[in-house]
This record gives sequence, C-alpha cells and structure tokens, in this order.
Amino acid sequence: MKKATLVSVLGVCLVIGQIAASAPAEADPGLVVQDLTTSLTANDLAQAIVGSGVSVSNAAFTGADVAAGEFSGGGAGSSSIIGFDQGVVLSTGAAGSVVGPNSSDGITTANGTAGDADLDLLLPEGQSTQDASVLTFSFTPDASEISLDYVFSSDEYNEFVGQGFNDVFGFFVNGQNCATVDSSPVSIDTINQNTNSNLFRNNDIASGAPIDTEMDGLTTVLICTATVTPNQTNTMKLAIGDVGDDAYDSNVFIAAGSLTTSTTPGAPTNVTAIAGNTSATVSWDPPASSGTSAIDAYHVTCTATGNPENQASADTNGQTTSVSVGGLTNGTEYRCVVAAHNAGGFGPDSEPSNAVTPSDASASAVFDSSTGGTLDLTPTESDLGTSGKIVLPPQGGTGTDVVVSASLFGQPGTRDATCGRRRCIGQGIDWNLSDTSAFSTIQVVFFEEPFLVMNKRVKRARVFKNGTLLMNCPVSGIPPLPIGACVQERSMLSDGSWRVTILANGNDPKGRL
Repeated sequence: MKKATLVSVLGVCLVIGQIAASAPAEADPGLVVQDLTTSLTANDLAQAIVGSGVSVSNAAFTGADVAAGEFSGGGAGSSSIIGFDQGVVLSTGAAGSVVGPNSSDGITTANGTAGDADLDLLLPEGQSTQDASVLTFSFTPDASEISLDYVFSSDEYNEFVGQGFNDVFGFFVNGQNCATVDSSPVSIDTINQNTNSNLFRNNDIASGAPIDTEMDGLTTVLICTATVTPNQTNTMKLAIGDVGDDAYDSNVFIAAGSLTTSTTPGAPTNVTAIAGNTSATVSWDPPASSGTSAIDAYHVTCTATGNPENQASADTNGQTTSVSVGGLTNGTEYRCVVAAHNAGGFGPDSEPSNAVTPSDASASAVFDSSTGGTLDLTPTESDLGTSGKIVLPPQGGTGTDVVVSASLFGQPGTRDATCGRRRCIGQGIDWNLSDTSAFSTIQVVFFEEPFLVMNKRVKRARVFKNGTLLMNCPVSGIPPLPIGACVQERSMLSDGSWRVTILANGNDPKGRL
C-alpha cells in the first residue's frame, strides 16, 4: 500500500524480515516455516503440493528466496490457524513472517524484486505488481479436472479494504486463473468482513487477534478447480505480488497433497418414487463415496418405460435427498434414476427406482416442516368422485424435509366391505408420510362428492394404518371434514400407510349408523 509514514520503518522491517527468514521460524505450538534460503528447492515445493492422480516436472521459482517455503503446524478445521496442517506458502514479503502471534498491523518485508505480467492482467488499468513470488511447473493429470486447496492472508486487512490498491495473487492453470470468488480474483476487496464474509476470518489486533498468525485476516479454505487435458502435459503457475508499493505483506498457503484429480461420487442408493399428478416424488440415500470433494448437487431423471424420449428431470442441492419431478404424463409408467455431482462432475446413475404411474387421483410432494404445506387431490376423471387434501401446518424451527403422498380410492356409489355391518362409502384417501414426527397435527379434509353421491349425512370416518383399523372418528356436519384433531388426540401420528374411509348407512333413510 502507498503510505508515506511507512518509509522510515521499511528498512528496519527489511533487515528484521531477512534475518528471521534465513532460518526456520517457529512458534510452539504454532506455525513453523522453512524458506528457500535453506536446502529447499522449487521442486520440493511442487512435490509437496502434489497428491493422487498428478505427476509434476520442470519446477521453477522466481522471486526472493525468503518469499517462499514450506510450513507445518497449521492445524485442521475451522478452529485451526490455517485450516490445513502443512503445505507451501508464497509471500509478497517473507514467508517466515506468517508465524504468530499477531504483533503488528503492518508487517512488511521489501524484497526489491520484479512483478509479474500475468498478475498485472488481473489488476485495474494503470496498476502493476512488484515483489512477485512465482512457482511454476508442468503436470500430467490422469483425469480431466484438478482441484487445489488454499488460503489467502494479508496484513492489508482490514484498514485497506476498498482503498484501491490491494495485493494480488493467481493460480494459472494452462493460463486461466482459478483462484476466484464470484468470478473475481480473490483479494481483500472480494473477501472481507462485509463481502463474502462467510469466507473471512478476522485476526486484527483490535479484535484480540484470536488466530496464532501475524496476518490481520485470512480466508477460510478455498478450492481452485480447473478443467485440464488428461494424460498430457499441463502448466501451473502460482503467483502473488505487491501492488502499488512493497508495504504490508500478503501470503497464500497451498495445502500439501491437495493438487489432485477430482474423482466423481458413487451412485446414490435405495431410490424410491411415489406417483403424483403429472409428477413423481423421488427419494434416495447418498452414495457410499462422495469422491474427492463434497457432493454439491443431485440430478434426477424419470423416463417412461419403453420410451426413452419421454422423460423429465429435476435438480437439487447436495444436502437434499428428495425432490419432486414434474412434467410427467398421467397414465404412463416411469422409472427414475439419480446421479450425484461434485467438483469432478457427475458420478454414475443409480439403479432405477420402482415403477410409478402418475395419475390425477394421486399426489406427492416434499414439504419443509417449518413452513408446512397442502397436498391437493382434485381429480378430473369422471369415475372418481372423491376430492380432498392433506394439510400439514407450519411447525416453525429449522425444518425437516418430509415426503407426503396420497391417492384416492373407490368409485361413486360403491361400498367398502371392510366396514363390516356398517355401511361404508367405498371411497377415501390413502396417504403416506415419511416423517410424521416432524408435525404436531395432520389434517385430512374431504370435499363434496363422497357425501353427495350417497346422499347421506356422514357420521364417522374410519382410520386404518398399515391395514389395521385404529379408530372410528366421529365427525359432524357436511364437507369439509377434518379428522386431524382426532388423530392427534389419540397420539396416532407415526410413519406408515394410512387410509381414511367414509362411513354412512346407505340403507337407513335417516342416515343412522
């Protein structure tokens, strides 16, 4: 940064920085840094970064020897110093200056070395770099995508955010920078307390400097992913440089062994489908292996039996394991498959689900229990007289995904033999809930036709679970007919298959049961 008040201290910082960096710097416990003034070479740095599926060659370093090295003691996880235990560090000043605790708001080492032309292209017009630290090498991957874990840190945090001159770094894979956030290069302007704050860790002295490093701020662990040419030579350039002047050091940490080819997830398992009205609700279990990076999405495809051109699909995030697929044709049989996606791409499709045939007498959906929802059954087929809905009231809280499905059964003017001596209208609603424990009440409502066809006043509804009669629910009046309160009072809410059948006496003109 351009600060005139720094001129008088830069020389002192330079001498101290070079003395400190000439031998391993360490804190116990804490970071330990060994720079290139020791026996370390550029090839050692490149080899330290490489993991499975990648081989490297032709490693070279450009910059001051104090500005690059290996580190250990970074820990692992969100409460650690860096976020990974060991790896390589490149600096605009002295690599050893990352060792904590934080005792200065402006640690600086002026190396007096040149900038880098590729870094200059990442800057606004008229700005340029100096004190660049650049590691280059060739690599041969065994797959078409690679990933690399890193953390950016700087003593320019927080006072120089948005001030126009920020140190810059880039990871150039075959000439393309992959160290980006929201398509912009990672810097103190693109990740800080106000912008992408979920990716920022504050460590300035004013805040108590809770992290054991000299740097005033650093990012969480970020991932560079890039498409490459498998089994051929590709190029990697890791570079960082001062912008404007040589004050206030910045550093980038690269995790040991993290330059790997990305393997895709395995196939999801236990895929099930439930028919709805021109839709199907599909659920699955995550694959046994997520590959070399976390699953970030699922893709679900339902295909008509014997007609691969008749298909529909839906996507969801990597934390959700059920989704409703719309655009299906009622009366047509479908089977559904699911594929998981991570940084390496899509994995293989799952085994097909059970066969389902959408119908306007069926409905299914995925509801968040915090907001609830209503599943409507409103058939247009002339031979189905029942209509109704399943009402799941909002429960608040963080919410749980619940799969609810229902289907109408019976035809107008028929009776249900399961009612025994009492006459049942042979119509009602079957429904299933994947997680009834997420709801305190569930309301089932019938409308119109079951009552009008038999022309009788309804007195009771019979509730069956998994084929077993649980209760007679007394009701009164005419539609709508809620029975959810009855189910709740008798503590009958649980997972499983439910059936509600309407009772009336078809032979008794007074409608008595």
